[in-house]
Amino acid sequence: MVSQEQEQTFEQRIEAQRKRDIERALAQGETELAEFLETVEYDDPTPDEVEAIERYFEDVAKGVKLEEPDTFLKEWREEEPEFVAMLERTDERFPGWWDLMFRLPEDHPADFEMLRTLDQYEPEASEFLREIHDELRSL
Repeated sequence: MVSQEQEQTFEQRIEAQRKRDIERALAQGETELAEFLETVEYDDPTPDEVEAIERYFEDVAKGVKLEEPDTFLKEWREEEPEFVAMLERTDERFPGWWDLMFRLPEDHPADFEMLRTLDQYEPEASEFLREIHDELRSL
């Protein structure tokens, strides 16, 4: 017997996951994250990405134990070592910088100071945040 989730299209499953993520964020009191999740647009996945996501949904439906976070981080470090190193450096030197990802500086003027500091000491992190802010503004 095929479950209702298995009959859903890829887009329907992504939207169902978005709703679950929003509910989880709200339950944890993360209203800014919930607002971000409500408006974020997902890029059109490549056929390979769609296939990988479909396999993930199949594994979830079968009850297969999912990959441990440490495995994901290890693979991410192998695939994007410079980016991961930048994230780790920035986390260590600038606690709370990650919060800027979920809000626009014009709504939180103190964030401009953090962005200026990142411009000076960690320009790649600053650029990363500015790209996210540009996407948020375009929504």
